[in-house]
Amino acid sequence: MKSDIYSVLAVSLSFVFLLFSQSAFTQAPEKMSYQAVIRDSGNNLVVSQNVGMQISILQGSASGTAVYSETQTPSTNVNGLLSVEIGTGVALTAAFDSVDWSAGPYFIQTETDPAGGTNYTISGTSQLLSVPYALYAKTSGSSTPGPQGNDGLSAYQSWLNLGNSGTEADFINSLTGPQGNPGTNFFSAMQGGTQNVGGSGVNSLVVVNVTFSTPFTGTPNVICTASAEVSSIYDDSFNVTTRQVTSTGFSMIVNRVDGSTWGQNMNVHWMAFE
Repeated sequence: MKSDIYSVLAVSLSFVFLLFSQSAFTQAPEKMSYQAVIRDSGNNLVVSQNVGMQISILQGSASGTAVYSETQTPSTNVNGLLSVEIGTGVALTAAFDSVDWSAGPYFIQTETDPAGGTNYTISGTSQLLSVPYALYAKTSGSSTPGPQGNDGLSAYQSWLNLGNSGTEADFINSLTGPQGNPGTNFFSAMQGGTQNVGGSGVNSLVVVNVTFSTPFTGTPNVICTASAEVSSIYDDSFNVTTRQVTSTGFSMIVNRVDGSTWGQNMNVHWMAFE
C-alpha cells in the first residue's frame, strides 16, 4: 500500500550473515541488517529524517503468520538510505532468538511511516531466500551422539566374499605383486683397492704396479687418488698418472707437484671399472 505523499522507489535487503567457525556459533549475534532507500511521490529522496518502521518475520508465505515483529524509528542519511538491525527494535510478538530458522520458508514484511510515526502507509514483503544460517547453525548441532552405524566388512572378509579361500596370512601374501626383473648394473664389472707407495727417498717420482684380483674382459677405466700420511705435518700435493692399463692390471706414477722428493708414507686409492 502506498500513500499519496510517499513511495519507496527501491528497497535493498542486505542481510549480513557472518560465517562463524563451529566453535563460535554460540556467539552468533541475534540480529541481521536491513537497508532501504526512501523516496517521496515526486521521486525525491527523503533525507536526514526519522521514519517509523514495523518489521515482521512471516512464516510459510507472504501472508503467513508473523513469528516475530518489532518497531524502530531509524533516520535516513543524506542519500535517503536507512539502515536497521532487525532484532534490536521494540519487540511486539515473541523474541527474535525464538525464531526456528529451520521451519521456513520465511518472508520479511516492512511497513513504513515516512513521517516518523506509526501511520504505516508503505508496505512491502520479500522472501528470505537464504536461511540466516549463522543463527540456525547455532542450534542445529547436538552434543548427543547419533546411533552407531553397522560395522563394515574387513578387507580379509571382502577377499573371501570374492571367492578366495585361505587364512589371513594367505590374504596378505596375495597383496604382494610378482617380483620385477633384475635391474641392470651401471658397470658390468668393478674393482678397487688401496696401494701403499711409501716415501720417494731421493727420487722425484715413484712407479707402482697394480694387479687386478680378477682379470677384466676388456681394458677397464682406472681412477686413482693420492692420500697423504694420516696425522702428517706435511701439506704436500701429489699427482697420480695411470699407465699401461690392461685387463690384468696397470701402473701408477706418483709425482709430487709442489716439490721433488717426500718422506711421508703415501697411499693411493684406485678404482677400475668397465
